[in-house]
Amino acid sequence: MRRPGYFIVLTLSCTLVFLYAIELSLRNSWRSSEDIVVRASSKGSMAPYKIHPEQLKIKDLPYRHVPGRENACIIMLARNSDRDDVVKTLATFEPTFNARFLYPYVFFNQEPFDDDFKAAVSSATEAEVRFELIPQDQWSIPSRYDRSAVLESFRKQGERPGLKADLENYHHMCRYFSGFFATHPALREFKYYWRIEPDVSYYCTLDYDPFELMRKWNKTYGFTFVGVEDPWTVPTLWNSTLEYLHSRSRSFPPHLRAFDQRTGNEPESESDYNYFYFFNNFEIADLDFFRSDEYLDYFKFLDDRGGFFFERWGDAPVHTLGAALFLDPSQMQYFHDVEYGITNKNCHCRDRMPEDPDQRISESPWDDALKHYLRVVPELSLEKHLR
Repeated sequence: MRRPGYFIVLTLSCTLVFLYAIELSLRNSWRSSEDIVVRASSKGSMAPYKIHPEQLKIKDLPYRHVPGRENACIIMLARNSDRDDVVKTLATFEPTFNARFLYPYVFFNQEPFDDDFKAAVSSATEAEVRFELIPQDQWSIPSRYDRSAVLESFRKQGERPGLKADLENYHHMCRYFSGFFATHPALREFKYYWRIEPDVSYYCTLDYDPFELMRKWNKTYGFTFVGVEDPWTVPTLWNSTLEYLHSRSRSFPPHLRAFDQRTGNEPESESDYNYFYFFNNFEIADLDFFRSDEYLDYFKFLDDRGGFFFERWGDAPVHTLGAALFLDPSQMQYFHDVEYGITNKNCHCRDRMPEDPDQRISESPWDDALKHYLRVVPELSLEKHLR
């Protein structure tokens, strides 16, 4: 007669075999972002990245409810008064991405966050949330400038409405995100970040981990569309960049030609900025790049020129030109499948886009800028993702 212990051991053994079989099944079903293939087709003269919504399909839907495994975070700059707009952003960002991956959020403010902001934001997500303070010396007018002269410059810039150029805090924000942000102690432990902003809506579920894609494909900077800067905001930024190249005895990098007004057929024409830039209220990037010696050297060179105060240099064109200076096009990632919109502004929509055609950018100058960049840097075209 067999003892009871025999049946216990037999039951445990069968249970372990069953659990191992389940694990193998899950391993086979959880595919990495390398296995995700976007199927699409273009009809007639339609550009490859102008695709009817029903034609854009995701082959696999991996990592359902599997926490993200990359060394990454979600960052946002916000004020206490932005509380409701931040919660609005999370109301769509969470269900379309981070409710499944649970990457930590890091919020930055030049003033301490109040308890109401912390409570509202923390209740909008199950992910870890951190609230950080920006150092005062990185959010103030440097002592090397006459404060009254800077404020007078803001006033004159504000005579052109609509671009917040009269707001001191806006200039501080542009300067901070142009260079200081990546060196904040709160980000030292992270490799990648995804920048989001208040009052933004995300329309489509992203069923793969973009941070994993960045790591496995050796990508450094990810964007989703190309904007067109107002020329009066950056009148000396291009020439300052050329001066930087000259002062460091660096040649004109091929990638930078995507932002040169010269077409290549006019080699004798004068180099000038075409004012295209990566619109960085969406931005997924490698923090190591923005805290590298060469990028911070470029930022300091620009910062000494005073354009963040006496002009309205934005962080988006600075990031753009920095990426073009130091990164090979193969290090760029065009996230064509991330759809988001900004309230009362143009939106970048591919799949579940708003009903209102005025919110689309299909025939806008921004779309022309994107087409230009993809022509100059053809390896980023959506064609590489098609079958």
